[in-house]
Amino acid sequence: MPEPLTQYNTDLWVAFGALQAAMLNWRNRLYYLGDNILAENWAGAKSECYQLGDDFGTYVTTALCHSSGIKGKVYAPLHWIDDNWPSNGNGEVTMDAMLTAMIGAEFDELQKFVGLVDAYRVAIWNAPFNADFYGALARGFATWPQY
Repeated sequence: MPEPLTQYNTDLWVAFGALQAAMLNWRNRLYYLGDNILAENWAGAKSECYQLGDDFGTYVTTALCHSSGIKGKVYAPLHWIDDNWPSNGNGEVTMDAMLTAMIGAEFDELQKFVGLVDAYRVAIWNAPFNADFYGALARGFATWPQY
């Protein structure tokens, strides 16, 4: 995965962890509220309600509504993907795009490509060969228009 996208995903993971922690704190505040109500400590219950409201409001405005919050953390990787999607418009890798890239490749890219192809050849050299399948495939290519 490209580095900007990796960091965006890490940031999103951390932001969701913060959201989880905040929600657990809200749960605890509700328990404290219940305890105060049970003890008929109305001043304490009111204080817990206000604190719960303040905590919730602060988190919503700072974490969910700004670019540094969940909203921004979700938007950033999606925006990066949108800006870096394959340029042929349909998200598919075409033979023409591959050939164009190969023609414009640098020497080290050519070396890596040929090395990879040769490594594949070595890997299949002694492997079982399905003559029927590859024979039918070859016959299919033989029916292409002859120029």
